[in-house]
Amino acid sequence: MRTFADVRKLLKQFGTVIYTGDHLGDCELILDELREMKAYGMIDADTYRMAVMIVKSSQQRQV
Repeated sequence: MRTFADVRKLLKQFGTVIYTGDHLGDCELILDELREMKAYGMIDADTYRMAVMIVKSSQQRQV
């Protein structure tokens, strides 16, 4: 996983599609979803950390 699109693909594997038209809003929703997925054991800690890093990096580029 290296790009924001890869994070979206990860979510889509679990049936989650997030697109509101507001990139920063999407990032917040994606982070919430990733937290839930980790809490329920759907993704491992390494995948979670990588995805969060990618999303936060994308947020920084938008600000």
